[in-house]
Amino acid sequence: MSTSTEAVLQTIDPSRCNSVPESLDRRSAPARPVIQPDLLSFHRLSPRRAGVLDLPLLGSAYQCWSGVWRETFAELEGRTELCSDDFTRQEEISALFHGYECIALFFSRTVDLSSPIARDDSYFSVWPEAARQAACAHGSRVWVSSNITIHRDWRRPANCSLSRLICALIMERFLISDADVLVGTMRNDRRMNTVTYELGAKPLARDVIHHGVPVDLVAFYRNECVRTTLDRDTEALVQALRPRD
Repeated sequence: MSTSTEAVLQTIDPSRCNSVPESLDRRSAPARPVIQPDLLSFHRLSPRRAGVLDLPLLGSAYQCWSGVWRETFAELEGRTELCSDDFTRQEEISALFHGYECIALFFSRTVDLSSPIARDDSYFSVWPEAARQAACAHGSRVWVSSNITIHRDWRRPANCSLSRLICALIMERFLISDADVLVGTMRNDRRMNTVTYELGAKPLARDVIHHGVPVDLVAFYRNECVRTTLDRDTEALVQALRPRD
């Protein structure tokens, strides 16, 4: 299953903020990537139900995911082995492409936290019982977003905040589901917790230790939270790329 978005709005000026100033000693800083809006596309993929046309997209998405998470686990836990089934067993993988290259992605699935089976899911192993209960304040159907991934070569582009863009797309994906709440386990040292709060999410628990680093457990309730509108250019990207069904 694959759903491509419409062409990205042409109102975005990709030349804004593209220049990289030289340092005081006139040595050029490493060039930051530049997002070309007309090359962006957003795809929802299912590894378990992939068609022939999905395979190149899945291959690029897997390359992006495995490269980032192998590096992440080496940093956090000193291990470099990464099993592909963490990718292939996912219910849905949403991937942002720049041309033919996957530059960011996230995993999504739905669980019902009224079920003991779901409450014992490994994803919630670091979630205190109080946080699980708070997540169900407006209903037990929970949209779990995980493995937010940004390709290392596309971090901090010159003309767009990819972290804000991808988190806004996560919220838009949740909003077309029938789930009651979106939850996330957000790494603090990378300021992903701050990004989600700026977009309207609420904290359920702060500074929980996960893989040796502090994370915040956050929720975005369908009936209570409103996504913050981003700056003009990034919001235009969100509206052009967001899934609609």
